[in-house]
Amino acid sequence: MAKIQGLDPLKRKLAKFPEVVEAEIRAAMEQSANEIVKMAKSLAPVDGGELRDSIGWTWGEAPEGAMAIGKVKASKNGNMVITVYAGGGEAWYARLVEFGTA
Repeated sequence: MAKIQGLDPLKRKLAKFPEVVEAEIRAAMEQSANEIVKMAKSLAPVDGGELRDSIGWTWGEAPEGAMAIGKVKASKNGNMVITVYAGGGEAWYARLVEFGTA
């Protein structure tokens, strides 16, 4: 049987491919989340600034007391979930501002 030259280095590169792709996807998701947060903060009503300052993003679930504004899942196994959130703490009223009180 003939030996294929360069097969071992190719196998090593292909084994690292999922890691490289995941890192690129994570970076793109973080950049998009930052853009969404920046826009949401610019649109939020500002009285004392608590609501505006409560808007953020995280990997996984929103912090306790905050409401999820949006969630993106980029993998089937659930290890790449990014959540944009608002409220919690001093900005407990975020849901009332977003959806009204009537």
